[in-house]
Amino acid sequence: MNSPTSQHPDEIELMRFLDGELSDREARALRHHTDSCWQCRRDLNEMQTTIDVYLRVRESISYPPAPRAWMPLRFPVLEQPRRVWPVWRLALAAGTVFAGVILFRPAVPVAVQRPTASEAVTAPIPAPVAPPTSRPAREKAVAVSLVSLEVQVLAGLHRVGADLGEAVEVIVEKDGVLVRGTALDPGRAAILREAIAGVRLELVEPKAIVADGGTATTVVPRPTVFGVRDDAANAVIDESDAIVARAHALARLAARFQGVSLSTEDVQTIREIENDHRTSLRQHAVQLRKRLAALRAPEAAGEDLRPMAELARDLDELVSAGFAGAQSPLSDDEIVGRLQRILRGLTR
Repeated sequence: MNSPTSQHPDEIELMRFLDGELSDREARALRHHTDSCWQCRRDLNEMQTTIDVYLRVRESISYPPAPRAWMPLRFPVLEQPRRVWPVWRLALAAGTVFAGVILFRPAVPVAVQRPTASEAVTAPIPAPVAPPTSRPAREKAVAVSLVSLEVQVLAGLHRVGADLGEAVEVIVEKDGVLVRGTALDPGRAAILREAIAGVRLELVEPKAIVADGGTATTVVPRPTVFGVRDDAANAVIDESDAIVARAHALARLAARFQGVSLSTEDVQTIREIENDHRTSLRQHAVQLRKRLAALRAPEAAGEDLRPMAELARDLDELVSAGFAGAQSPLSDDEIVGRLQRILRGLTR
Protein backbone atom coordinates (compact mmCIF):
# COMPACT_ATOMS: atom_id res chain seq x y z
CA MET A 1 0.00 0.00 0.00
CA ASN A 2 1.09 3.57 -0.45
CA SER A 3 0.62 4.17 3.30
CA PRO A 4 -0.50 2.10 6.28
CA THR A 5 -4.09 3.06 5.60
CA SER A 6 -6.03 4.57 2.70
CA GLN A 7 -9.61 5.61 2.17
CA HIS A 8 -9.95 3.76 -1.13
CA PRO A 9 -7.01 1.43 -1.95
CA ASP A 10 -6.42 0.67 -5.62
CA GLU A 11 -6.63 -2.77 -7.21
CA ILE A 12 -2.90 -3.41 -6.96
CA GLU A 13 -2.99 -2.80 -3.21
CA LEU A 14 -5.99 -5.13 -2.85
CA MET A 15 -4.15 -7.85 -4.80
CA ARG A 16 -1.08 -7.42 -2.57
CA PHE A 17 -3.39 -7.86 0.41
CA LEU A 18 -4.85 -11.09 -1.01
CA ASP A 19 -1.34 -12.38 -1.79
CA GLY A 20 -0.10 -11.58 1.73
CA GLU A 21 2.53 -9.10 0.52
CA LEU A 22 1.51 -6.27 2.87
CA SER A 23 3.07 -5.74 6.27
CA ASP A 24 1.06 -6.52 9.38
CA ARG A 25 0.32 -2.87 9.97
CA GLU A 26 -0.73 -2.22 6.36
CA ALA A 27 -2.90 -5.35 6.24
CA ARG A 28 -4.63 -4.46 9.50
CA ALA A 29 -5.32 -0.91 8.30
CA LEU A 30 -6.73 -2.16 4.98
CA ARG A 31 -8.87 -4.78 6.74
CA HIS A 32 -10.21 -2.10 9.06
CA HIS A 33 -11.03 0.10 6.07
CA THR A 34 -12.88 -2.67 4.18
CA ASP A 35 -14.97 -3.40 7.25
CA SER A 36 -16.57 0.02 6.92
CA CYS A 37 -16.36 0.64 3.14
CA TRP A 38 -18.90 -1.25 1.03
CA GLN A 39 -17.21 -0.32 -2.24
CA CYS A 40 -13.77 -1.65 -1.32
CA ARG A 41 -15.22 -4.73 0.36
CA ARG A 42 -17.14 -5.46 -2.83
CA ASP A 43 -13.99 -5.03 -4.96
CA LEU A 44 -12.04 -7.32 -2.62
CA ASN A 45 -14.74 -10.01 -2.72
CA GLU A 46 -14.94 -9.80 -6.52
CA MET A 47 -11.18 -10.30 -6.79
CA GLN A 48 -11.29 -13.32 -4.49
CA THR A 49 -14.23 -14.76 -6.47
CA THR A 50 -12.35 -14.27 -9.74
CA ILE A 51 -9.34 -16.12 -8.35
CA ASP A 52 -11.53 -19.01 -7.15
CA VAL A 53 -13.30 -19.28 -10.53
CA TYR A 54 -9.98 -19.26 -12.38
CA LEU A 55 -8.59 -22.05 -10.19
CA ARG A 56 -11.71 -24.20 -10.61
CA VAL A 57 -11.67 -23.73 -14.40
CA ARG A 58 -7.99 -24.61 -14.55
CA GLU A 59 -8.56 -27.77 -12.50
CA SER A 60 -11.51 -28.82 -14.71
CA ILE A 61 -9.56 -28.60 -18.01
CA SER A 62 -8.46 -32.00 -19.31
CA TYR A 63 -5.43 -31.92 -21.59
CA PRO A 64 -4.98 -34.45 -24.45
CA PRO A 65 -2.70 -37.39 -23.71
CA ALA A 66 0.90 -37.36 -24.86
CA PRO A 67 1.64 -38.97 -28.27
CA ARG A 68 2.34 -42.68 -28.17
CA ALA A 69 5.94 -43.76 -28.63
CA TRP A 70 6.99 -45.32 -31.95
CA MET A 71 6.53 -49.09 -32.02
CA PRO A 72 9.40 -51.24 -33.37
CA LEU A 73 8.83 -52.63 -36.86
CA ARG A 74 7.79 -56.29 -36.92
CA PHE A 75 8.30 -58.43 -40.06
CA PRO A 76 6.29 -61.62 -40.72
CA VAL A 77 8.11 -64.90 -40.04
CA LEU A 78 7.55 -67.78 -42.47
CA GLU A 79 6.74 -71.03 -40.65
CA GLN A 80 7.54 -74.54 -41.83
CA PRO A 81 4.51 -76.46 -43.09
CA ARG A 82 3.10 -78.86 -40.48
CA ARG A 83 2.29 -82.48 -41.14
CA VAL A 84 -1.43 -83.15 -40.75
CA TRP A 85 -2.64 -86.65 -39.81
CA PRO A 86 -5.94 -87.84 -41.25
CA VAL A 87 -8.82 -87.80 -38.80
CA TRP A 88 -9.68 -91.50 -39.23
CA ARG A 89 -6.14 -92.51 -38.19
CA LEU A 90 -6.35 -90.47 -34.96
CA ALA A 91 -9.75 -91.98 -34.08
CA LEU A 92 -8.53 -95.55 -34.70
CA ALA A 93 -5.47 -95.06 -32.48
CA ALA A 94 -7.48 -93.59 -29.61
CA GLY A 95 -10.03 -96.46 -29.76
CA THR A 96 -7.30 -99.09 -29.62
CA VAL A 97 -5.68 -97.54 -26.53
CA PHE A 98 -9.03 -97.24 -24.71
CA ALA A 99 -9.96 -100.88 -25.39
CA GLY A 100 -6.62 -102.10 -24.07
CA VAL A 101 -7.07 -100.22 -20.82
CA ILE A 102 -10.57 -101.65 -20.25
CA LEU A 103 -9.67 -105.29 -21.05
CA PHE A 104 -6.43 -105.59 -19.10
CA ARG A 105 -7.31 -103.53 -15.95
CA PRO A 106 -7.28 -105.78 -12.75
CA ALA A 107 -10.54 -106.05 -10.85
CA VAL A 108 -10.44 -104.42 -7.39
CA PRO A 109 -13.24 -105.19 -4.91
CA VAL A 110 -14.93 -102.13 -3.50
CA ALA A 111 -16.30 -102.28 0.07
CA VAL A 112 -19.51 -100.40 0.53
CA GLN A 113 -20.18 -99.29 4.11
CA ARG A 114 -23.85 -99.01 4.99
CA PRO A 115 -25.10 -97.12 8.03
CA THR A 116 -26.53 -99.23 10.86
CA ALA A 117 -29.94 -98.66 12.32
CA SER A 118 -28.45 -97.42 15.59
CA GLU A 119 -26.54 -94.64 13.89
CA ALA A 120 -28.52 -91.43 13.79
CA VAL A 121 -28.20 -89.23 10.72
CA THR A 122 -28.39 -85.57 11.66
CA ALA A 123 -28.52 -82.77 9.10
CA PRO A 124 -26.48 -79.61 9.79
CA ILE A 125 -28.48 -76.72 11.20
CA PRO A 126 -28.26 -73.71 8.91
CA ALA A 127 -26.85 -70.54 10.45
CA PRO A 128 -29.40 -67.81 11.11
CA VAL A 129 -29.50 -65.17 8.41
CA ALA A 130 -29.42 -61.58 9.65
CA PRO A 131 -32.28 -59.46 8.37
CA PRO A 132 -31.24 -56.97 5.69
CA THR A 133 -30.56 -53.46 6.91
CA SER A 134 -32.99 -50.89 5.62
CA ARG A 135 -31.73 -48.06 3.43
CA PRO A 136 -32.59 -45.27 5.91
CA ALA A 137 -30.68 -47.14 8.63
CA ARG A 138 -27.62 -47.48 6.39
CA GLU A 139 -27.74 -43.79 5.46
CA LYS A 140 -28.01 -42.83 9.13
CA ALA A 141 -25.02 -44.99 10.02
CA VAL A 142 -22.96 -43.41 7.22
CA ALA A 143 -23.96 -39.91 8.38
CA VAL A 144 -22.93 -40.68 11.97
CA SER A 145 -19.57 -42.04 10.84
CA LEU A 146 -18.95 -38.93 8.72
CA VAL A 147 -19.73 -36.65 11.67
CA SER A 148 -17.28 -38.58 13.86
CA LEU A 149 -14.64 -38.41 11.13
CA GLU A 150 -15.25 -34.66 10.81
CA VAL A 151 -14.75 -34.22 14.56
CA GLN A 152 -11.52 -36.23 14.49
CA VAL A 153 -10.20 -34.17 11.56
CA LEU A 154 -10.97 -30.92 13.39
CA ALA A 155 -9.22 -32.26 16.49
CA GLY A 156 -6.14 -33.13 14.43
CA LEU A 157 -6.03 -29.69 12.85
CA HIS A 158 -6.47 -28.10 16.27
CA ARG A 159 -3.46 -29.98 17.64
CA VAL A 160 -1.22 -28.33 15.02
CA GLY A 161 -2.87 -24.90 15.33
CA ALA A 162 -4.53 -24.98 11.90
CA ASP A 163 -7.87 -23.68 13.22
CA LEU A 164 -6.66 -20.19 14.14
CA GLY A 165 -7.38 -18.29 10.94
CA GLU A 166 -5.15 -20.28 8.61
CA ALA A 167 -6.49 -20.83 5.08
CA VAL A 168 -7.58 -24.40 5.83
CA GLU A 169 -11.13 -25.59 5.13
CA VAL A 170 -12.81 -28.85 6.18
CA ILE A 171 -15.42 -30.03 3.67
CA VAL A 172 -17.79 -32.95 4.32
CA GLU A 173 -18.61 -34.80 1.11
CA LYS A 174 -20.99 -37.67 0.39
CA ASP A 175 -18.29 -40.32 0.73
CA GLY A 176 -15.78 -38.72 3.08
CA VAL A 177 -14.08 -35.60 4.39
CA LEU A 178 -11.82 -33.31 2.38
CA VAL A 179 -9.33 -30.80 3.81
CA ARG A 180 -8.48 -27.92 1.47
CA GLY A 181 -5.48 -25.69 2.18
CA THR A 182 -4.60 -22.52 0.31
CA ALA A 183 -1.06 -21.20 -0.15
CA LEU A 184 0.59 -23.77 2.15
CA ASP A 185 4.33 -24.29 1.95
CA PRO A 186 5.56 -27.90 1.64
CA GLY A 187 6.61 -28.10 5.29
CA ARG A 188 3.23 -26.95 6.58
CA ALA A 189 1.42 -29.27 4.16
CA ALA A 190 3.43 -32.23 5.50
CA ILE A 191 2.43 -31.33 9.07
CA LEU A 192 -1.24 -31.18 8.08
CA ARG A 193 -1.07 -34.53 6.28
CA GLU A 194 0.32 -36.16 9.39
CA ALA A 195 -2.35 -34.54 11.58
CA ILE A 196 -5.22 -35.80 9.36
CA ALA A 197 -3.76 -39.19 8.47
CA GLY A 198 -6.13 -41.07 6.15
CA VAL A 199 -8.02 -37.96 4.98
CA ARG A 200 -7.41 -36.37 1.59
CA LEU A 201 -5.62 -33.00 1.60
CA GLU A 202 -6.18 -30.74 -1.41
CA LEU A 203 -3.66 -27.94 -1.91
CA VAL A 204 -4.69 -24.77 -3.75
CA GLU A 205 -2.16 -22.23 -4.98
CA PRO A 206 -3.79 -18.85 -5.73
CA LYS A 207 -2.34 -16.95 -8.64
CA ALA A 208 -2.09 -13.19 -8.74
CA ILE A 209 -4.15 -11.38 -11.37
CA VAL A 210 -2.61 -8.37 -13.05
CA ALA A 211 -4.92 -5.41 -12.48
CA ASP A 212 -4.92 -1.95 -13.94
CA GLY A 213 -3.47 0.67 -11.64
CA GLY A 214 -5.88 3.15 -10.09
CA THR A 215 -5.74 6.25 -8.01
CA ALA A 216 -6.16 6.21 -4.26
CA THR A 217 -6.61 9.02 -1.80
CA THR A 218 -4.26 8.42 1.12
CA VAL A 219 -4.40 9.89 4.56
CA VAL A 220 -1.86 10.20 7.32
CA PRO A 221 -2.07 7.22 9.73
CA ARG A 222 -3.22 7.88 13.25
CA PRO A 223 -0.32 7.93 15.72
CA THR A 224 -0.17 5.24 18.38
CA VAL A 225 -1.75 5.96 21.76
CA PHE A 226 0.52 7.85 24.16
CA GLY A 227 3.30 7.67 21.56
CA VAL A 228 3.97 3.96 22.09
CA ARG A 229 7.01 2.67 20.23
CA ASP A 230 6.63 0.25 17.33
CA ASP A 231 7.97 -2.77 19.25
CA ALA A 232 5.48 -2.24 22.10
CA ALA A 233 2.67 -1.62 19.59
CA ASN A 234 3.53 -4.83 17.75
CA ALA A 235 3.40 -6.78 21.02
CA VAL A 236 -0.09 -5.41 21.71
CA ILE A 237 -1.18 -6.31 18.16
CA ASP A 238 0.15 -9.87 18.56
CA GLU A 239 -1.81 -10.41 21.78
CA SER A 240 -4.95 -8.96 20.18
CA ASP A 241 -4.59 -11.19 17.11
CA ALA A 242 -4.29 -14.26 19.33
CA ILE A 243 -7.45 -13.31 21.26
CA VAL A 244 -9.45 -12.62 18.08
CA ALA A 245 -8.28 -15.89 16.48
CA ARG A 246 -9.41 -17.94 19.52
CA ALA A 247 -12.77 -16.13 19.66
CA HIS A 248 -13.43 -16.78 15.97
CA ALA A 249 -12.42 -20.44 16.35
CA LEU A 250 -14.94 -20.87 19.18
CA ALA A 251 -17.68 -19.20 17.11
CA ARG A 252 -16.98 -21.40 14.06
CA LEU A 253 -16.95 -24.55 16.17
CA ALA A 254 -20.31 -23.72 17.79
CA ALA A 255 -21.93 -22.88 14.44
CA ARG A 256 -20.55 -25.99 12.72
CA PHE A 257 -22.24 -28.52 15.01
CA GLN A 258 -25.37 -26.57 15.94
CA GLY A 259 -28.33 -28.99 15.87
CA VAL A 260 -26.13 -32.00 14.95
CA SER A 261 -26.49 -35.27 16.87
CA LEU A 262 -23.13 -36.24 18.34
CA SER A 263 -21.87 -39.31 20.15
CA THR A 264 -20.53 -39.09 23.69
CA GLU A 265 -16.94 -39.37 22.43
CA ASP A 266 -17.47 -36.61 19.85
CA VAL A 267 -19.01 -34.29 22.45
CA GLN A 268 -16.03 -34.88 24.74
CA THR A 269 -13.59 -34.12 21.91
CA ILE A 270 -15.35 -30.85 21.05
CA ARG A 271 -15.44 -29.82 24.72
CA GLU A 272 -11.68 -30.37 24.97
CA ILE A 273 -11.09 -28.15 21.92
CA GLU A 274 -13.36 -25.43 23.36
CA ASN A 275 -11.66 -25.52 26.76
CA ASP A 276 -8.26 -25.22 25.11
CA HIS A 277 -9.38 -22.14 23.13
CA ARG A 278 -10.95 -20.49 26.18
CA THR A 279 -7.90 -21.09 28.37
CA SER A 280 -5.54 -19.65 25.75
CA LEU A 281 -7.87 -16.69 25.12
CA ARG A 282 -7.90 -15.76 28.82
CA GLN A 283 -4.11 -16.06 29.04
CA HIS A 284 -3.59 -13.66 26.11
CA ALA A 285 -6.21 -11.28 27.57
CA VAL A 286 -4.32 -11.19 30.88
CA GLN A 287 -1.06 -10.44 29.06
CA LEU A 288 -2.73 -7.66 27.08
CA ARG A 289 -4.11 -6.11 30.28
CA LYS A 290 -0.57 -6.05 31.67
CA ARG A 291 0.75 -4.30 28.57
CA LEU A 292 -1.97 -1.68 28.75
CA ALA A 293 -1.24 -1.15 32.46
CA ALA A 294 2.37 -0.37 31.51
CA LEU A 295 1.09 2.65 29.56
CA ARG A 296 0.10 4.26 32.87
CA ALA A 297 -3.25 5.22 31.41
CA PRO A 298 -6.20 6.04 33.72
CA GLU A 299 -7.99 2.87 34.85
CA ALA A 300 -11.53 2.72 33.46
CA ALA A 301 -14.27 1.33 35.70
CA GLY A 302 -16.66 -1.52 34.85
CA GLU A 303 -16.51 -4.44 32.43
CA ASP A 304 -18.13 -5.24 29.09
CA LEU A 305 -20.53 -8.20 29.39
CA ARG A 306 -21.47 -8.61 25.74
CA PRO A 307 -20.99 -11.95 23.88
CA MET A 308 -17.43 -13.00 23.18
CA ALA A 309 -17.73 -12.55 19.39
CA GLU A 310 -18.78 -8.90 19.77
CA LEU A 311 -16.02 -8.22 22.28
CA ALA A 312 -13.40 -9.70 19.94
CA ARG A 313 -14.65 -7.59 17.02
CA ASP A 314 -14.48 -4.34 18.99
CA LEU A 315 -11.12 -5.33 20.47
CA ASP A 316 -9.69 -5.72 16.97
CA GLU A 317 -11.02 -2.32 15.86
CA LEU A 318 -9.75 -0.50 18.96
CA VAL A 319 -6.28 -2.06 18.72
CA SER A 320 -6.17 -1.15 15.02
CA ALA A 321 -6.97 2.45 15.89
CA GLY A 322 -4.67 2.72 18.89
CA PHE A 323 -1.66 0.73 17.70
CA ALA A 324 -1.91 0.09 13.92
CA GLY A 325 -2.65 3.55 12.54
CA ALA A 326 -6.34 3.15 11.67
CA GLN A 327 -8.46 6.30 11.83
CA SER A 328 -10.77 6.77 14.82
CA PRO A 329 -12.56 9.74 16.41
CA LEU A 330 -11.76 8.42 19.91
CA SER A 331 -9.06 9.91 22.08
CA ASP A 332 -6.19 7.91 23.55
CA ASP A 333 -7.88 7.69 26.96
CA GLU A 334 -11.15 6.52 25.40
CA ILE A 335 -9.45 3.81 23.34
CA VAL A 336 -7.50 2.45 26.31
CA GLY A 337 -10.55 2.68 28.61
CA ARG A 338 -12.73 0.67 26.25
CA LEU A 339 -9.97 -1.90 25.83
CA GLN A 340 -9.74 -2.29 29.60
CA ARG A 341 -13.48 -2.93 29.94
CA ILE A 342 -13.47 -5.44 27.05
CA LEU A 343 -10.53 -7.36 28.52
CA ARG A 344 -12.29 -7.60 31.88
CA GLY A 345 -15.29 -9.07 30.10
CA LEU A 346 -13.10 -11.62 28.31
CA THR A 347 -11.39 -12.72 31.53
CA ARG A 348 -14.49 -12.88 33.74
